[in-house]
Amino acid sequence: MATISTAENFDLQRLARFVSDDLPAFQRLLFVRLPEEEIAKTSTFKFQKVKARTERFNPGVVSDPLYYLINVDQSTFEGIESGKIVPG
Repeated sequence: MATISTAENFDLQRLARFVSDDLPAFQRLLFVRLPEEEIAKTSTFKFQKVKARTERFNPGVVSDPLYYLINVDQSTFEGIESGKIVPG
């Protein structure tokens, strides 16, 4: 999973094409989170990852847009958690 801070003109389709066409399978992003606010940092300017790890990709917890080749909604999340949808 990657959290990407983007500009207004960010092209999600272009990112998807890059990931699928140019990256080897072991480096491909499965989940992308696009925060609407600035990513939280520590006093030494490191990104705070603990909260993101705890929230994971659960749309019931995360208010930011989440994508897994498609937009991740609650039913997609539940399908992945139950094993009915297999990422990758």
